[in-house]
Amino acid sequence: MQNMLSYLLLNVLCYIAREQYIIMHAFLITGGTKQDRMAKLSALIASDHISTFDVRPLILTEDSASLGIAVVRNWQKQLLLMPSSSPFAAGVIESADLLTTEAQNALLKTVEEPPTHTHIYMEAQSETAFLPTILSRCQIVKLHNDADAITKKEEALLETIQQLLKPDMNMGRILATLDTINKNKNDASLWVEDAISVVHKTKSSWSIATYTALAKQLMLAKKQLASNVSYKLVLDEIFLSFMTRQS
Repeated sequence: MQNMLSYLLLNVLCYIAREQYIIMHAFLITGGTKQDRMAKLSALIASDHISTFDVRPLILTEDSASLGIAVVRNWQKQLLLMPSSSPFAAGVIESADLLTTEAQNALLKTVEEPPTHTHIYMEAQSETAFLPTILSRCQIVKLHNDADAITKKEEALLETIQQLLKPDMNMGRILATLDTINKNKNDASLWVEDAISVVHKTKSSWSIATYTALAKQLMLAKKQLASNVSYKLVLDEIFLSFMTRQS
């Protein structure tokens, strides 16, 4: 009996030791701003001595509002190609929070065991959009995301969002405010990206119901703006939906 216990203990210790030396080949960068995350992603790629010629991005097409299983399958085929001049190739997923559940499931094996010559790099505002199985297979790189560290620009954006959500705001004032801020689709996309960041940073200052609803609307807007839609209608819907709840 003692020999059996010793044997089991030895196996457990070996398992723990083996787990400690597992090298992650997939990275998920969260927090900060979009610019912060992309800068960190580029720095990680550079630290692995990967040239731009060996970066293989998963590209979201203009007529799509999410990253679905079809684009993931096509991207996975690209990862099989050997790097041209680097020790590794870099599989990059920008705005990985747009991956559908089906796409994440299709991605599991690649994230856990990518081709031996490939590393995976993803960026997203937060971890909330990901399956636990994806998160467990990634090395999470969390950038500084403290609510007390918001910039003057973010303070102004937060004030605008809070103003737009006030019960006394009517439809005309909401539309006029948004039209003043966003002149084109690119402006709108950047505004929504910044809004997602500042709302997430200040999560503790919102009621749970408001934070959940606002975060959901902003993420939906981000997906819609990635496709061929009217940016004005997308932005308007974010805040008009709150007017419907309050009426």
